[in-house]
Amino acid sequence: MIKKKLLSTALVLLLLLTIIPTAALASEPVYVTRGTVCDMLLVAADDYTEDLTRGDIIKGYGDGELKEDQLVTRAEAFVMISHAFGELPAPVGNDLRLNPQSVSFTEVPVWAQADVNNLVSAGVVIGSIDSTLYEKDNVTAEQVQTVINRIWALKGSNLKDDFYNTVNKAWLDQSVIKPGETSAGGFVEIDNLNNERLTGIINEIISGTYSKGTKEQKISDFYHSVLDMDARNKQGIAPIKSYLDEIDAVDSMDKLYAVQKTLLDDLSLNGLFSFSVDVDMKDSNKYTIYFSGISPEIPKELYAAGDSPQTTAYKNHLKTLLDLSGDENAQEQANAFYEMEKVLSQSQLDTQDYGNVDKINNAYTVDQLQAIFPAMDVRQAITDSGYQLPDKVIILDVELTEAFAKYYTAENLSLLKTIVKLSLLFGYGDSLGQDFLDASDAFRAAFYGVEGTQSDAEIASLETQNIMSDYLGKAFIDKYFSARAKQDVENMVTDFISIYKSRVSKLDWMSAVTKQMAIKKLDTMTVKIGYPDSWESPMDKVEIKSGSYFSNMTAIAKQSRLENIALQGRPVDNTKWMMSAYEVNAYYNPTANEIVFPAGILQAPFYDINASKEANLGGIGTVIAHEITHAFDNNGAKFDENGNAVNWWTASDYQKFEALCAEVTQHYNGYESAPGIYLNGALTLSENIADLGGMACALESMKKLSDPDYDAFFKNNAKIWEMTCTRQYLELLSQMDVHSPNKARTNQVVQNFEEFYQTYGITEKDGMYTPVRVQIW
Repeated sequence: MIKKKLLSTALVLLLLLTIIPTAALASEPVYVTRGTVCDMLLVAADDYTEDLTRGDIIKGYGDGELKEDQLVTRAEAFVMISHAFGELPAPVGNDLRLNPQSVSFTEVPVWAQADVNNLVSAGVVIGSIDSTLYEKDNVTAEQVQTVINRIWALKGSNLKDDFYNTVNKAWLDQSVIKPGETSAGGFVEIDNLNNERLTGIINEIISGTYSKGTKEQKISDFYHSVLDMDARNKQGIAPIKSYLDEIDAVDSMDKLYAVQKTLLDDLSLNGLFSFSVDVDMKDSNKYTIYFSGISPEIPKELYAAGDSPQTTAYKNHLKTLLDLSGDENAQEQANAFYEMEKVLSQSQLDTQDYGNVDKINNAYTVDQLQAIFPAMDVRQAITDSGYQLPDKVIILDVELTEAFAKYYTAENLSLLKTIVKLSLLFGYGDSLGQDFLDASDAFRAAFYGVEGTQSDAEIASLETQNIMSDYLGKAFIDKYFSARAKQDVENMVTDFISIYKSRVSKLDWMSAVTKQMAIKKLDTMTVKIGYPDSWESPMDKVEIKSGSYFSNMTAIAKQSRLENIALQGRPVDNTKWMMSAYEVNAYYNPTANEIVFPAGILQAPFYDINASKEANLGGIGTVIAHEITHAFDNNGAKFDENGNAVNWWTASDYQKFEALCAEVTQHYNGYESAPGIYLNGALTLSENIADLGGMACALESMKKLSDPDYDAFFKNNAKIWEMTCTRQYLELLSQMDVHSPNKARTNQVVQNFEEFYQTYGITEKDGMYTPVRVQIW
């Protein structure tokens, strides 16, 4: 649920104040007059500047003429905005963190300098590439409104204009990101709390002595193997040196394949390609074989945008890893690898398309896959991977696979060797010495804007939590999750499914036959709350030793591979969980038609057994209904009640559904989450549909209460989405995350519901007002 487009140079240069919906950019801009800007500001600033008058905003020329019918210039617009809102506060906390740095303008007219400086100092205008103000250019109403929106967010004092920033103002201003992390907020704070609790459990365990093979022995020895940096540094790259030498010695495609097989057998490492077993999307009762080749490591938009701090950081990291491996041609090989990924990215699916079963469920025969890779013995590759020859192989991204196949030739042997080497370094580098950890920290600092690093003990605890999640999950549940809470949330889910069925039955755009199928999907939906029924774990079969962290990780990887191989030919086991019991998250699994809520997220502010019903509905209630809605978002709607990718819609109903999806896309597209960072409505469509459906269903439940407290409901909903992060991280999320930024998950949702307008007396004069409201479920 929780669980990644930069502006082009031309757009930054041309549009200092812009919002960037593509439809607006495609049409001729409509510029506004001085009088129109004055009218806008009289409404926008009336709650911020006492006794504001027209004369406070618009000043005459030397001859005394106001010239209200004259098109406003950029410099004039800046001055008028500054006059309307007065001296603006300096950004702190989240505002300071997310603002573009070092904004300044040249050639600012003397009469505008003080006002331009006022806006620049407040971080509500962004700079141009050449630092020119373009003071005589005209502006549109949308551009003026963008700066107004930024001021509303900066002040955070009127929930009618910016609900999210006002509710969370104190927290946002005081927010701090822990060293080594990219963000802080509701989810992260609970995650940190769970981490503290789990660290306490781990610390209790590591102080004891245990028999070999017990859960406690494995937890303790694994933790110490991660923490023992002296031993790791002493080993250096010795654990992988022989493999690196084998890769360097390769001089033919046959020898390259032999090295790959060795890496797979010894380390369960996939180099140039991989086969694996997963649920068949057309028949969710059985498993099938999936094939994947090389996929670019960073968002495709970064490659397309050209050189940037992120791409430079990535290329530097590639070189550093190859340097650490002893590669004498590290720079050359890193450049070649990056250029290959850049070419491959042009054939890659867009991020949102990886959730579209129509685009990812591509069945090939073994012979057809062989035709794509003439230089590979596909049958041998499948059997050497441990699998029986299948009737079909699924390729998720066909064009990307075909693009990579062109590199799988003897002519590209040197590049292919680099790919295999980097897969080894990426896969196991962090289990080696401090040099690799330092390289990772340097990359995160440059790529994500992360400041500081985590301590060795923190790293050891987190890695133990990730690897030993089944063992630690049981201990976490026993200590921190009550049977009463589990039952309470289960009752809430049952109630929400009932509400959802009622809402579906009343839809005016869906026919009776499709409604019947949708209700059937709700009737058969599986619900998992808190923790799995069985704590059986693949770790039971893994021998964990007190020695090498690297050796422990290879043993775990081998068992994981064996577990996957064993699935072939078996019926699908839907009792398995895809998350740990303490993960702060939730999910809908379309191939199982199930919703899952780990105990980790069932804590305040999402859920508090002692909180009011309204607060819990605004928190975990919207989350529960969000996950239910995923069964009917643009991706989940393509799976039936049994989890099979089959069409259960009438043609007419699905056409109406697609039209409603287009409205949701438009509603979110171009929303500004921070100055100069904009939301992609197509990328985030599935999650936006779920957010809207979650809010609609939770509000329906509110109607059952006597004299419901809507203020508590809406404010706790805004509270659960509080978040701060580095600007670099938010820019990356805007390109690669199918979730909208957290501010939009509040503001762009609540403004579609009449209860929100009535609770706070919002009218068309307020920033939270929208004339067009969207809703599907």
